[in-house]
Amino acid sequence: MLRLFQIFSFLVLISSVVMAVMLIKKPAPESEKVQEFLANASVAEEFKAKADTSNSDQNSESALVKAARQYTKEPEEPQPNRNISRSNTNPRPKNNTPDPQPKKQQEPKPPSPIKVRFTLEGTCVNEDRPELSMAFVDLPGEGKKWVYQGQTVGHLRIRKINEDSIYLDNNGSVSELEIKEHKSSIKNILESVAPAEKQVSSSSSQAPLEKPQTQSQQNTEQFVPQAEDPLKEMGGLPPGASPEQLDDLREKVRRMNEDAAEKGIRGK
Repeated sequence: MLRLFQIFSFLVLISSVVMAVMLIKKPAPESEKVQEFLANASVAEEFKAKADTSNSDQNSESALVKAARQYTKEPEEPQPNRNISRSNTNPRPKNNTPDPQPKKQQEPKPPSPIKVRFTLEGTCVNEDRPELSMAFVDLPGEGKKWVYQGQTVGHLRIRKINEDSIYLDNNGSVSELEIKEHKSSIKNILESVAPAEKQVSSSSSQAPLEKPQTQSQQNTEQFVPQAEDPLKEMGGLPPGASPEQLDDLREKVRRMNEDAAEKGIRGK
């Protein structure tokens, strides 16, 4: 039994050696496929090869780009000088004609007078407080009324009030308006009673016993009525005026009436 076991083990050993030798001399077909797979490039190598080819494509330039680059590098040809020398041109003739006479500067026109559509009848001046000075004006369509200094009448502003005139301001243009010359009612009375004077003179010539009177005395005694309040002839009293201003204004009106009466008597 032991002898059989030894023989069997010897046979197994010999067969294994033979099989190993056979495998070494003649490889199996599966091993060839493995060698081929190992010989092929790996995935990493393929990706690396693709990246190298893309970089080379980017670095490469097309023929059109190369031609444009070469065109820009070529120097431009210098253009011919077009400046014409002055020696070739004809010299301009000198202008010997005398210069025309300079134009005369137009003198500035004086400002046109301001058109005033009302008349000044009188004034009342307050020397202590000029802003309270008043003027008595006659407005067409509105009648006579009192206005203060600085007040606007129509499109004109009363800039200053004086004794016999006022200053009017029209957007910076100043003009003076004087008091209108009054035609006193005394002159009208003298004109209306002219026939009566002739009758008086004829009766005085017929009566020599009476003392003759001069014409000025007759006119002043018979035809110069004394008004109780001269301001009534102006249509009304100034509002807010002090008694001193009213007295001053009454005195002015009396003087105006006396001047008008004297002018009428002298005209006769």
